[in-house]
Amino acid sequence: MMWGAAGQCACYIFISALLSQTDDPANGSKFGAGATAFFFLYYVFFGICWQGVPWLYPTEINSLAMRTKGAALGTASNWFVLFKYSCLWAHRA
Repeated sequence: MMWGAAGQCACYIFISALLSQTDDPANGSKFGAGATAFFFLYYVFFGICWQGVPWLYPTEINSLAMRTKGAALGTASNWFVLFKYSCLWAHRA
């Protein structure tokens, strides 16, 4: 996971550097396209390294007897929080 975090950090550094150069009239769109590519690469790192943490961590920290209940609680809380966020932001749009 640390390599994934380092990859995400590098992507954001490149995104910041490329977006700072988009004011150039001749090559601004090329820098913007490069920044967009690094956004996609960021999500590749996120998906490979960090995406499974909310699903796997509650299962692994519990004892064998409580493992299924921990997985159920982790899944339910993840679903509930994301549902509440989506309802909150749907009214703001």
